[in-house]
Amino acid sequence: MNENQKQSDIKDRKFFCWIRSHPAEISLIASLLALGRVMGIANLFTKPEDWKRMIESEGFSMVLSLPDIPALFLAGFAIMLGWKTMKRNRGLSKRGKGGFLIGILCLIISITPIGDAITLMSMSFPVWIRGVYYGITGQEDKMAEIGQAMDGGKEIILTEKDYSIDAHVDKTFNPAFGTEWKVKGTLTNKTEKEWTSVEILVSAVDENGETKKIQSYNKTFALKATISYIPPGETVQFETEKYPGILESDYEGLVDYRIDKIWYWEEFEDE
Repeated sequence: MNENQKQSDIKDRKFFCWIRSHPAEISLIASLLALGRVMGIANLFTKPEDWKRMIESEGFSMVLSLPDIPALFLAGFAIMLGWKTMKRNRGLSKRGKGGFLIGILCLIISITPIGDAITLMSMSFPVWIRGVYYGITGQEDKMAEIGQAMDGGKEIILTEKDYSIDAHVDKTFNPAFGTEWKVKGTLTNKTEKEWTSVEILVSAVDENGETKKIQSYNKTFALKATISYIPPGETVQFETEKYPGILESDYEGLVDYRIDKIWYWEEFEDE
């Protein structure tokens, strides 16, 4: 046996000797680990992109009344070891009672509705505290990120280098409904990524590039087009919704369109 192996064996013996001589401490550690699981402590440190999966997983477990097996095992181990330590030390006032009592508390929480209530609180707390903070500090972009995280993904806003667009104004007159105004064309994915749930937002503008208010609403409107999927390098046709003008005068002077925003939805990847 070489020297390194001897040193390793000595460390192993010391470790197991410590375990045998510290049953109360081990019982307490096991019970605290079990308590941390049933209290959902780990949920407080979940990354925003994992919130949706966390909620779905925990909700599935609650609906099926699935117990937390590791927590039950740790609690049972803590109770057994704590009880043996107390018997050896003659009673609840002696060593081992901490792990024993916390272990029993974990079992009670695990098998009663209290556990579900605590889990819901631990899931909602990180979302709630960030939402309050971003609301108070006026960080609307961060508030939007919270909503996206709860949806399990995020919006990827495209820049002009990411796409090419070839579109035109389609203006027709229908005797029954009056003028119809929309934008039709194609969008090309110039990146190496797949795009899903692509949204195109455009505004109707006059020859000076200015938007025009619809008289009946006294506000301007942007038109949206949706494309379900565009593979890398592919070109797909699109057509926006119709311009919501009420009077014929609402369409006067509208000769072109302006791209306000193009984006697609990217789901968070499972790790």
